[in-house]
Amino acid sequence: MKHKATLACLLLLASFANAGNTYDGYESYYSTLSGAIFKSADKHELEAFSTPPSANIKFSWSGKIKGQQRHVSVSDGLIKIDGKPLKIPKANVFPGEIANIEDLGRNAGIYLSKDYACFESVPPSASGTAVRHTSVYLINQKTKPVVFLKLPSLFASCTGIRINPQGLITFDKVEYQYEKGEDYPSGVKFTEYTSFKQQFQKSEKEVAGKFIEPDNVYKFIIENK
Repeated sequence: MKHKATLACLLLLASFANAGNTYDGYESYYSTLSGAIFKSADKHELEAFSTPPSANIKFSWSGKIKGQQRHVSVSDGLIKIDGKPLKIPKANVFPGEIANIEDLGRNAGIYLSKDYACFESVPPSASGTAVRHTSVYLINQKTKPVVFLKLPSLFASCTGIRINPQGLITFDKVEYQYEKGEDYPSGVKFTEYTSFKQQFQKSEKEVAGKFIEPDNVYKFIIENK
């Protein structure tokens, strides 16, 4: 039995040695990808406020980015970026996702650049495995009309959105991977997609991540391709 245990440990260590880096979270992995539009430090938290006698609560952020004054607000499914409105239900939604007016509000964050804006939020009411889903909305402001997208939600982040060498918006759809006969996922698969205007296109690039701690879906290694 001792020899079998030793052999199992050696095999496990060998598998890690042949794998890529270890990541403690998905943003940690996304930060290694080239062409990122946003970094974690670019995130600004929306703050809640209301103006009597209205009972409606707005969530907003104002500040300067690279010397330019910016203002963002969200209320009842209406987004305003520097005064320009967008309705959440009008977003072009990635297959399998739903645009809900309650997606953005308390706990929402905003990332801003010259040409892009990105909102992300996990609803405060989310519990259990639902907290692994983040609503991510990307706005491409340099096109006319503006491109407004809702992206895949599992382990999503605005920091995972990038521009590829062809100039296309690029992101990953994350899916669980299971060993045969197992109910708990053994890892995830990152499938790359691009977006041109309002269309989503699957690319040929896929990357596998393998969980390395029991019951921890946030710590993984990227397996060699």
